Amino acid sequence: MDSNNPECYFFKGIVLEEVHDYEGALKCYDKAAQLNPNLYEVYANKASILDDLQDFTGALENYEKAIKLNPKKNPDLYYNKALVHYNLKDYVNAIENYMKAIDINPKHLNAYVNMGNAYYELKNYYEAIECYNKAIEINSKDFEAYVCKGNALRQLKDNNGAIFCYNKAIEINSDLDDDVYVNKGILLNEFKDYNGVINCMQKAIQINPNNLIAIDFRDSAIKQLESFIQKCQ
Repeated sequence: MDSNNPECYFFKGIVLEEVHDYEGALKCYDKAAQLNPNLYEVYANKASILDDLQDFTGALENYEKAIKLNPKKNPDLYYNKALVHYNLKDYVNAIENYMKAIDINPKHLNAYVNMGNAYYELKNYYEAIECYNKAIEINSKDFEAYVCKGNALRQLKDNNGAIFCYNKAIEINSDLDDDVYVNKGILLNEFKDYNGVINCMQKAIQINPNNLIAIDFRDSAIKQLESFIQKCQ
């Protein structure tokens, strides 16, 4: 190893990061930056580690250094910086950085989905839906975009639209979080579709046997069906 070669320290840092020696990796990245302050990849990798270690202030500082030094304007630098702002609940700055990532790469699927999530947290549901629609235009098989759009439509009381989105997400990937099935089941309960409620909640319970909301709604739907049958006899 050439002790005067910054790239040696940089690649050693990558290896140490791979084996989860984050302290050692950070030392190597610091040494690489000391030898060559213009390697933007060093600051980007350092920022990623600091983000994982929940040193969000340090992560933002290093992403900013990487962005200033990056001659090709890598969209993922803005995207990753936006994720840090999102973790800090700084949704306005998160949106600003997602937009910068999209300006560089207009087909940045994850940037659209996560920007939608930031708008959702700000209760700007129409803007969130626009972002999810963009993501779906880029990839019609992106089930996460459908789930998130369904959640936003549910907030706007568009229950039919929300159910449609949940159905699309389930059609693409049936192995979703139990919350998706619970949310769909709750909406079906409002339409008194008790068979649908039972099916959704049973699926949620299979995924998470401790989901008390799913258990309560399933049991309530079973009672409603039993009462209906008794009235018909």
